[in-house]
Amino acid sequence: MEEVAFLMIMAMMFVLAGIASIIFGKLKMPAIIGYLAAGMVIANFWGIPEGDTRFLIQILSNIGL
Repeated sequence: MEEVAFLMIMAMMFVLAGIASIIFGKLKMPAIIGYLAAGMVIANFWGIPEGDTRFLIQILSNIGL
């Protein structure tokens, strides 16, 4: 069940990055600035608990494969 929660969070991050990219594009600014702004928002609201680093690394490595 933890995998589903993690994938939902990843999906929300992609949606937030896309929305920020569109907003900054309409302001005639590069999309990368929107991605950076989305990253700052995500970093402030989503923290990784101390004990879950092994689980997180395993999930990210499986996604990379």
